[in-house]
Amino acid sequence: MPHLVIDYADSLAPSLDMDAIMDDLHAAAMQSGLFKESDIKVRAESWRHWRLAGNQAPLAHKHGFVNLHCHQLEGRSDDDKSRLADILMEALKPHCEAAREVSVEIVEITRATYRKHKA
Repeated sequence: MPHLVIDYADSLAPSLDMDAIMDDLHAAAMQSGLFKESDIKVRAESWRHWRLAGNQAPLAHKHGFVNLHCHQLEGRSDDDKSRLADILMEALKPHCEAAREVSVEIVEITRATYRKHKA
């Protein structure tokens, strides 16, 4: 943990350097001091079909979105989660000037229902 999952409008793809974004988010997660480097996972997925404020995905880049979900196991304080959200947003924002909306969400995973297998 954590899993940093970036969702973004595919219309923004030409303006997003996803490798740089993922590198900066990985570094930001490390900077938080909450995770071991070997536990940080980052991935991204573009969305072709989406709506923003009830409107169909426009061709203009200025109307796209970037959303970061940070999935982590439960147990951290609200202060730690808030600080992590701020650190991740500061790492993400400079890459997303073409997006209309940029958001970060900290998602807690319940230990009792989480399973992981390592081969």
